[in-house]
Amino acid sequence: MKKFLIEGAIYGFLIGLAIGLLFVKYKTITFDSGIYTTSYKPISEYIIILLRCGVIVSILGCLSGFVFFQRKK
Repeated sequence: MKKFLIEGAIYGFLIGLAIGLLFVKYKTITFDSGIYTTSYKPISEYIIILLRCGVIVSILGCLSGFVFFQRKK
């Protein structure tokens, strides 16, 4: 059972980081009176958001590993 939980958590964390890299916006572009303005998030805030996404998916992966173990049993 421990193996299923650890594998689910690790794979979930890696998948969560990949999803975060794809879908988390790190910049905003605004258009005001003919001028485009780009503002970026600080790197620390961006890393925290990515880690939060990874941890959430890791917990879901751990739960799915538990469910698969219970089904297999």
